[in-house]
Amino acid sequence: MKINLRYLKERRIAKGLSQEALALQIGYKSKNAWQRVEKGHVQVQSRYLMKLIDILELDLNILYIED
Repeated sequence: MKINLRYLKERRIAKGLSQEALALQIGYKSKNAWQRVEKGHVQVQSRYLMKLIDILELDLNILYIED
């Protein structure tokens, strides 16, 4: 299973957060790291996942999709 990247982006926008604001809230040092996640170049590191779920109020039934 993979993370639904479209859902992540939609939730970020719905919460009114820029890529930079979200990156800093979850612990990344810059928005570039988050941009790579949203584009699918890298996966969300597990240490940031719980913060991400909390900040974006993610539904786990939508967060993960089949490969």
